[in-house]
Amino acid sequence: ELYHNAPLVKSYFNVLESNVIGKNGITLQMKSVNDKGFLDSKDNVLIERAWKDWGLYHASADGKYNFRRLQKLVVRTQKMEGEVFIRFITGDVNKYGFALEVIQPSLLDHTFNKELKSGNSIKMGIEYSKKYSRPIAYHFSKDLKNKGERTRIKAEEILHIQHVDECNATRGISALSPAL
Repeated sequence: ELYHNAPLVKSYFNVLESNVIGKNGITLQMKSVNDKGFLDSKDNVLIERAWKDWGLYHASADGKYNFRRLQKLVVRTQKMEGEVFIRFITGDVNKYGFALEVIQPSLLDHTFNKELKSGNSIKMGIEYSKKYSRPIAYHFSKDLKNKGERTRIKAEEILHIQHVDECNATRGISALSPAL
């Protein structure tokens, strides 16, 4: 709510996006070499063109965002919510077989806690292994209205970027929390 009602806060996020992501976002510059040790200009150009095509038209699994916009969304969400979840989707998602899905942190049900028969435990929607307490899955609600309906996604498919103030914290802390 602070984000939507305070122009200074909104300005902070705009400057943050601009400074972290910049005008062009993360780009790719290939420097691969051929068998003789020289730059392989032909293949480098082909790879860079494919990267650019993927970034402009295929980065987002739902087709709504290009790669630069996804980067901005990740930075903004992580600072605003304290965390962000990025799902790596492979297979028949586009001609490159790879796309990203940014998942709203509020879809990870923080009220979902359970001890499992396997010895694993679920804390705040994140399933941890018995040994080492390593995340092995994330339990996301299908939408904000149906918190009981969850989808289990393996941890290998999720990048969880979070800001924490203590070791072993389960969930992230918003950059806005001191202002609340």
